[in-house]
Amino acid sequence: MNARRVSAAALEAAGLLRSPESAAELVRWRERTEEAETSEAQLKGQVRGLRAYVAELEAARTTVAADRDQQIIAWLVQKGREEGTRNKDSRVRATATYRLADKLSRGAVRPACPPVSPEDPHDGPLSHRYELSRDLPEVTPEPPEVTADRWNAQYPVGTPVFAYPGCRPEDDPKCTQLTTRTRSAASVLGGHTAVVWVDGHSACISLTHVDPRHETGGAL
Repeated sequence: MNARRVSAAALEAAGLLRSPESAAELVRWRERTEEAETSEAQLKGQVRGLRAYVAELEAARTTVAADRDQQIIAWLVQKGREEGTRNKDSRVRATATYRLADKLSRGAVRPACPPVSPEDPHDGPLSHRYELSRDLPEVTPEPPEVTADRWNAQYPVGTPVFAYPGCRPEDDPKCTQLTTRTRSAASVLGGHTAVVWVDGHSACISLTHVDPRHETGGAL
């Protein structure tokens, strides 16, 4: 009896106990399964290839953006030098240009320029030569919370500073300048301005009107 069962199982496994139609259907299903498995392997390969391509594009975009920023910074510095110190207006424009270049180099602002693809170099037909001050690239102001956090990360309470309660010297050479120290961490006033308090002045002062200074010996 056991021998008969083993023989029947062998015949069933070999498909000899099935009808020709059932055997043909089983073959078709096996072929479809193999095709599906092959297609799945091919799709997985394509997905890996696409991910690698996206990574390459991201790396290229980062490189191009960094190169673009360096060219804008160099252009701003050159424009600042060209303005020179001939008169008050020239000094104001030069100082503003240098400050913009410094902020861009520190990442405090980002140029609001459209993405540049590797196929569109700066000296290509789509590049633009800036000639006038109104052609300066637009920049996105840094949120005041980020400005305050950046200041606090770099300058602890008690940092020696020059503070200008009214206007800055590039706006008015006769402006009030305080040689002092910070007496608080930077914070955001009214949700719109990053400020700090300094010794010798009762009100807070915008961080745009506070410059760190070096004391004797080179330490801040």
